Amino acid sequence: MSQESFSFFRYGEAIAGSEIALMDIDPSRLPMMERLGRRIIMEKGVDLKITSTVNLKESLGSSTFVLTNFRPGGIEGLRLDEEIPVKYGILGQETSGPGGTFFALRSIPQVLSLCESMEAMCPDAWLINYTNPTNFVADAVHRESKIKCAAICDGGGNGLNYWLSEALNLKLGEVRARCAGTNHPTNWLIELQVKGEDGYPLLRKHVKEHLQKNVGEERKHDEFVNKIMEIYGLYPSNPGYLYPYFNHDNALARHKAGFLIAIILGVLHARYIWFPFEPIGFFIATEEWELLAGLWTTFLVAWIAKFLTLRIGGSKAYENYGVPLASGFVMGFTIIGLIGGAILILRFFVPF
Repeated sequence: MSQESFSFFRYGEAIAGSEIALMDIDPSRLPMMERLGRRIIMEKGVDLKITSTVNLKESLGSSTFVLTNFRPGGIEGLRLDEEIPVKYGILGQETSGPGGTFFALRSIPQVLSLCESMEAMCPDAWLINYTNPTNFVADAVHRESKIKCAAICDGGGNGLNYWLSEALNLKLGEVRARCAGTNHPTNWLIELQVKGEDGYPLLRKHVKEHLQKNVGEERKHDEFVNKIMEIYGLYPSNPGYLYPYFNHDNALARHKAGFLIAIILGVLHARYIWFPFEPIGFFIATEEWELLAGLWTTFLVAWIAKFLTLRIGGSKAYENYGVPLASGFVMGFTIIGLIGGAILILRFFVPF
């Protein structure tokens, strides 16, 4: 069930009396999704009906809107999409470039087949495509089908409001961002309002000030964003996706370097008991999201505690005190998680 599906529940009053029909080729997934939908409907108190089926034509019926959200080839297909191009010195990504093309070759036939069924069952319905690469898919639908289609993506606008409010030292409600584009690498901030006024002058000022403060790779990234804004007059809402294609050799070198560092850390940690660093620590320390989520700090504290215990008390103190203490924390956290999870599952089936 996609984020867009949850929007139906959130704004259920606007479509009161409607039916949401879930369809999946895997029948094992449908019961849980249907129960989840019913639970949300009950909690939101909206007038919606939810059903599920493995029969496509049965789910289409006389639909007004049809949402697509599937991944032909599964996770294994994604792995190949992103790994094969790298072997030939090209960055892989599922929404553009060679990886996106591979994915499109699997997705487009499936979506066009759906459009044929829609033309027969509900020719006036809108297709809301959420299947990647959504830009390729939407183009194919517009070229090869009479079905009305809107391609969407949850990237860009959702997190951008939070980032902009923080970057510009504003409250979340004071910022309104509107994005549009073909997909992640070419998604643009087409409108920015700050307290009801044009916010672009403030954003341009922030980008230039940020550029002066940074050094090294961050400065190169900021220079790139600033240059893009000068050329197009718009801010790329997902510059991280676009940047590697304009700095291909550097980005590819960083990918390879990270892979090599992870291997070296893994070998050293496995071979030498005194070696304190683990590969997972490298990924956590260099991943921005983990830093924002606070995981980096947690692992840092754990590493410092382990390091000091071994240095001050030696392996005996580590085995007699460090391991039992850490195990106690882990077991306690696990037990609390299991109890909480059991309660959530119980509430899912028996609301209380």
